[in-house]
Amino acid sequence: MRCVRLRPGVGLGLFTAVIAVVVVGDAEARSFRVSQVPNGGIFGCGLCHEGGASGAPRNAFGEQVETTLSGPNVDWGAIFDLDADGDGFTNGEEMGDPSGGWSSGEPSPTFDATDPNNPQSFPLPCGNGELDEGEECDGAELQEMTCESMGFLSGELSCSRTCTLDTGECSNCGNGVKDFGEECDDGDFGQTTCATLGFGSGGLGCTADCQYDDALCSDCGNNIADGGEACDGDDLGGQTCQTRGFNGGALTCSNACEFDVSACEGDPELVCGDGIRSEDEECDGEELAGQTCEGLGFASGLLSCGVDCTYDVGGCESCGNGVLDGVEECDGEELGGETCESLGYDGDGALTCWENCTFNPNTCAGTTGGTTGGTTGGTTGGTTSTSNGTTGTSNGTTATSNGTGDTSGEDVGGGGEDAGMGGGDTGGAMTSGGGSGDDGGGCAVAPTSRGAAPWWLLVGLLVGLGARRRR
Repeated sequence: MRCVRLRPGVGLGLFTAVIAVVVVGDAEARSFRVSQVPNGGIFGCGLCHEGGASGAPRNAFGEQVETTLSGPNVDWGAIFDLDADGDGFTNGEEMGDPSGGWSSGEPSPTFDATDPNNPQSFPLPCGNGELDEGEECDGAELQEMTCESMGFLSGELSCSRTCTLDTGECSNCGNGVKDFGEECDDGDFGQTTCATLGFGSGGLGCTADCQYDDALCSDCGNNIADGGEACDGDDLGGQTCQTRGFNGGALTCSNACEFDVSACEGDPELVCGDGIRSEDEECDGEELAGQTCEGLGFASGLLSCGVDCTYDVGGCESCGNGVLDGVEECDGEELGGETCESLGYDGDGALTCWENCTFNPNTCAGTTGGTTGGTTGGTTGGTTSTSNGTTGTSNGTTATSNGTGDTSGEDVGGGGEDAGMGGGDTGGAMTSGGGSGDDGGGCAVAPTSRGAAPWWLLVGLLVGLGARRRR
């Protein structure tokens, strides 16, 4: 084997030339793909490669091209409706062929193409409010199209950001067929009923905008007596045939959540709790047969009817009926045989009763007035002087004066007088006495505090004073 020796510089130049041929050949082999995309020449190699350099990493659009190649060629029909940059516009909309009808070899559409790799670059004509070529609509410009003209019954047609008609708010509600987005339509509820919506029973309705109307659905049937139901299934609320006024039998609940008494025994007219008073009932509900607490012997209160259709007097009050009831001490003139004296009060006052049926002792006189017996006035000098006591009551206090003496009639008599006057100060009746004797006589006077003394008291006083002067 012979080796060829190259001169210095020749080998490096040859290697560089070979590499250049390979690179150039590869670039020329791929550049034709730009022409297989409508308006692709605007972006050149940057349509598929980052930075626009041949051989650089593929961008998003380039990846879509690579994965859908048909042999060495671009399959435009496979990528026109994809959105490489995710800006809401398809590759076809950005390159001027939104329908994908363009074919390689044809002139590119006249269009200001936008970069399918840049989400900030998208077709500007859409959104300018003017209907441009290829647009179904633009803003409020709908080409006089409506939901109805597009086959819907109602709704509001709008324009999407890609200038295509948006029927999302159009509706066929009212055509009797449950369509997409409708809960119901007229009588078409699908498989939905009140029961599947969690109710016990009832009839499901449909609103004008094709939504469920559960106003006629009821909890009746859920085996719980609620919402004003008399009963529900086996839940009878503790009621029986007997509590309903029958003699016996089996009480049940109807499908309408009303009591079914068909299996009860007895007179169906005599039903306690139906609000109608029958002959063997004292009352029924609010029907009291005109009776009141007063009519039943109570003083006042509110009469009601019990669950057994007999009068409930729990709200009646007896105080004031003149009869001693319960814990009452008294009632009107009924004092239970009690008097001021039996309650420990002295005097001859009259016991009375308060309106709350308790004793009123304020009408009792208080303590008993004194009765003065005769007392020896003086023993020295002669005549015994006694004081004939006269009972007097004034403000519950009695004063009794006695002339009492031993050997000094004057001193004793004076003492009696002072005692008598003291009795007058306390409002009691006074007792006067006079005595005559050699050694003295006592005079006791007790004038009342509420007015002038009687004439006979004044006479007694004068007699007493005369006796003292004679001494």
